[in-house]
Amino acid sequence: METDNYAPLSERPNFSHALIFRSGYSANPMVAGDCELAVQQHRDGFTVWAWDDDWGAQAIFSLPAESTWRMLVEAMLERDDIATAASLARLTIIGECSPVAQLIALLWTDDGEHRSTVEWLLELPDVAIEQLAALRRGLLAPALRRMVRQLNDEADALGVMLGDFPLVVPLPLKSLSALEKAARQAFTVAAERERATQMLAEQALSPFQAAIAVIVQRWAADKPRRRYPGSGYLPPVGQAQLQRYLQQYVTTHQCLPHGVHTIPAGADLFNHSGRSFEVDFDRLGAR
Repeated sequence: METDNYAPLSERPNFSHALIFRSGYSANPMVAGDCELAVQQHRDGFTVWAWDDDWGAQAIFSLPAESTWRMLVEAMLERDDIATAASLARLTIIGECSPVAQLIALLWTDDGEHRSTVEWLLELPDVAIEQLAALRRGLLAPALRRMVRQLNDEADALGVMLGDFPLVVPLPLKSLSALEKAARQAFTVAAERERATQMLAEQALSPFQAAIAVIVQRWAADKPRRRYPGSGYLPPVGQAQLQRYLQQYVTTHQCLPHGVHTIPAGADLFNHSGRSFEVDFDRLGAR
């Protein structure tokens, strides 16, 4: 007998061994309903299914046989058709509530904070994720999401990103506070390195600032100027790209460029994408 497409996945015999997430959605009783997400693991890999009481069931995507559970979570992060209005407060996980299941549960809910928590957790080694999942309420703990939000805010203030530097995690990981301390230490070191790098770049650029200004001025002399209603004349298209190129060149080579160079495409003063173009620096008198 053919299975009713509107029957929940959790009631179907062919999903008896699947990892299933079931939740209600919407606090408004006029539009409230139920939804499910199911992950089937088979010899050909993984298949992810979605179901709700309005649209029935549909297969979302599959991964090949050599895929791992971590690869599954990473693939789900890249898709915009996974998240739904599921409620963590009304969530039921049918199957083993492993660390992977907790990560998928966070991704399933339509919440950017949950997604950023998963992104950050995937920067940790598997053993650290497993130990966090074993703590009270595991990876679904509100305290973990608050901690990641606070760390992201502090990293933004320091000009770094949580995922951009190695994090030395104290193992065994017995508390969130130990992880928080390690993260703060790591991005403080990263911020200090970034400041040192920026200082060295400024020192390398300083002797060439006047020459760069002259070259840019000579290049712009015969270029059409832009003007918009209500504004004065603006630098010609490509000037911002040329200035950035010169700054990066002298910082790297400690000399001005000679001959013809291709200035790569890049953003202009209004963050609009500009095309690449060639500049003969010898003609501009670069010395």
